[in-house]
Amino acid sequence: MNSKKLFFIYKSGQDINKYFTEHSGENKITGIAYKMLNSVKTGNKNDFMDAILRIYMTAQKEVPALFSEVFSDEDSEFEAVAQTFVSGLISKEIHKKEGEVNKDE
Repeated sequence: MNSKKLFFIYKSGQDINKYFTEHSGENKITGIAYKMLNSVKTGNKNDFMDAILRIYMTAQKEVPALFSEVFSDEDSEFEAVAQTFVSGLISKEIHKKEGEVNKDE
């Protein structure tokens, strides 16, 4: 799995996080993430894909084709893809306020 695909998956997780945050569903993110991580731990691709389909249906967004490609391939890196998506899902984007100076500069 190349880094561009993993970054796309991470950003997809962030997009779903943003949707739930903007639609007063931030409290659902943790539950979804735990369910997804449990399916990764048990190696259950079907449960993970079910969760993907459900959250994309809720968000009324199209499921990225990359998920279908990854989960249909027997030799896929299921754990890497799934954990990358969950990482994006639970991430918190840092937004700088206008006029705020970067302290590292």
